[in-house]
Amino acid sequence: MARLVPKLNLSEIRNGSERKVATVLVEQLPENNVVIHSFNWVRRESCTIVEGECDFVVIDPDRGVLFVEVKGGIVKYLPDEGVWVRVRSGDGDSMPIKDPFAQVSRNMHAIVEFAASNLKLERFPHTYGCAVMFPDGIFHGPLPAGVQREQIFDANTLKQMSKGIRRVIRLFSRKSAVSMSATQLRQLQHALLPKFEIVPVLYRTIEDQELMLHRTTEDQKNLLSSLSEHSIAAIRGGAGTGKTLLAIAKAQQLAANGIRTLLVCYNRALKDWLLETVSDEFADLLSISTFHSLADDFCRLAGIEFIDSDSASDQSFWNDVAPSRLAEACDRLPDEHKFDAVIVDEGQDFQLLWWTSIEYVFRDPDHKSCYYIFYDPWQKFGKSNTVDLPDGFGNPFVLNTNCRNTTQIAEHCAAIINEPVTTKADMPSGVSPQIHHESGWQSAFKKAQRIVGELCRADGHGLKFSQVVILTPGYAKKHWPDKARVTQIADAINQWRNDESILIASLHQFKGLEADAVVLLTASLSKISDDHNTDDYVGCSRAKHILHVVHVNEDQ
Repeated sequence: MARLVPKLNLSEIRNGSERKVATVLVEQLPENNVVIHSFNWVRRESCTIVEGECDFVVIDPDRGVLFVEVKGGIVKYLPDEGVWVRVRSGDGDSMPIKDPFAQVSRNMHAIVEFAASNLKLERFPHTYGCAVMFPDGIFHGPLPAGVQREQIFDANTLKQMSKGIRRVIRLFSRKSAVSMSATQLRQLQHALLPKFEIVPVLYRTIEDQELMLHRTTEDQKNLLSSLSEHSIAAIRGGAGTGKTLLAIAKAQQLAANGIRTLLVCYNRALKDWLLETVSDEFADLLSISTFHSLADDFCRLAGIEFIDSDSASDQSFWNDVAPSRLAEACDRLPDEHKFDAVIVDEGQDFQLLWWTSIEYVFRDPDHKSCYYIFYDPWQKFGKSNTVDLPDGFGNPFVLNTNCRNTTQIAEHCAAIINEPVTTKADMPSGVSPQIHHESGWQSAFKKAQRIVGELCRADGHGLKFSQVVILTPGYAKKHWPDKARVTQIADAINQWRNDESILIASLHQFKGLEADAVVLLTASLSKISDDHNTDDYVGCSRAKHILHVVHVNEDQ
């Protein structure tokens, strides 16, 4: 059987006559033959765009190329008038049609010229000819001028298609023509197929996939209904299960009901994104903060000295001193500064004493309107993925369905931590994650530069700068190759969001955020290690649609 291009079921060819011909071609021709259906071409003639379509291009590497026009129904040639007509069934009336042999000859010369140009040859090196197939009737009568009998295929000769094609190609053979090697066959296909194949660019694919991901996100919000009877709840979910979106939805729901609410997280970049995302209509009832800025703001309001320059980088200050000062500030402040409800995102990164101090931000700790904690133990940076939650939360509600990443990325992330993943049946499969290996960081950054260049070039995949991020374990903009000037980069998230540049950020900076395309540079193994290094998991799960992982061998 010959190979049909594009790859589709014969039943998908809508034109009945073309479907008959395609079936015969595929079934009767040998497996090394390629049958291209509906080849569209365009060329410029005298400053005018001219276009055409060849119903079939048959490539026989042993003999040559045959260009085929198909005319269905009952077709006649009227020699006295020099015109072709199609006879309508029922009333027997006829209507003029284009000369099919002139059509196929024009298509043949245009496509041969196009192929020779793409092959960078002065002339097409292989035999080529043309024919017309009439699958619904039998040829009868004298031949039209300029047409050889071998060029006509009717309902009878279709039964011996292979022999008929050999005869007609032989008719056009010339001494200078050569048969095709396997390499030449591939080169000819590459020369032709880009002209007729429609390959979707990534930015269009992402737009379509984004709609599907949005629908699954709406499904996640149904969990809020099942939680409505619980004023205190812990919600555990893997990366991409919609925790942050649910936290936003719950916080806005509370504020809309007149409840003064705090939405608090760990990462400053996530806080900035939340501030941009949440509607301004809730500004008087909904406060958004990191734990760090919450403690700082409350101490300022209470007139308590909070931090000095030496303490800012001291993790023990944030773990032990900051929560006690927040509690002290809450004791001094009136209830108007406090909250009836608290929603925590990124709860896995909150320290044990932080939970104690958060109790003080409630107006009435014994009668909380709502206290929800969203967390993912596998996204906790450090030597343990154990999450210490406050007392009284009981068993967590669990989010199992990934609604952020395409299926292939979700499965890749789940494999890193050896955990099962659930995706909905209608989730987009997406593009398979690409894994690269480089020796040394400079080589890895150069590789990343080439990848993002291809993703963002107008003649490449056409993504915006704001769709692409480069993530590293801690290496910054200064490590970008000196000679890499093609791609604009920055380490400021606001520049990235404004589409001024591609963002290069550490995993800690970008944790809790997401991008359509992620290039992750990592020296860790693809599997999680004994000390629970979650870098790969966190980094890979930031990618919604496109993921490139560049593994760096630091020993070379």
